[in-house]
Amino acid sequence: PGNAMTLGPAASPFASYRNWMHQRVHPIFVDGFLASLDALAADHTLNQPSLRTVVEVVLEPSQGRLVRMGILRTSGVTVFDIAALDTLDRAAPFGAAPAAIVSADGKVYVHWEFHRDPDVACSTRNARPLLLATP
Repeated sequence: PGNAMTLGPAASPFASYRNWMHQRVHPIFVDGFLASLDALAADHTLNQPSLRTVVEVVLEPSQGRLVRMGILRTSGVTVFDIAALDTLDRAAPFGAAPAAIVSADGKVYVHWEFHRDPDVACSTRNARPLLLATP
């Protein structure tokens, strides 16, 4: 808070990069993890359609490798939160990031929501970029 800038000219390059990230994340989270939950009983904790976790992802820009990630908002179900982190870990690296989306500290920041609801599971509309003004 107070250190984030508007995307301005970085909006389009970030949208392209976010789409690329999604192509790597989606098969792991939706086709892998969420599909595996279909074998569970409908009333199982992991089948609550309201489950949602928010992860902050920090990438180094030259190859899109993970620098760190963490849960910003827990779903309340540890297994679901860990699946979101595991998905990002397995999907990385994400490739070189456009210079326009690199923050002042030399890193790329994304807040990404993961949902149990398959209609919004790991949608790019729930991936929010951050540009930090100062390191």
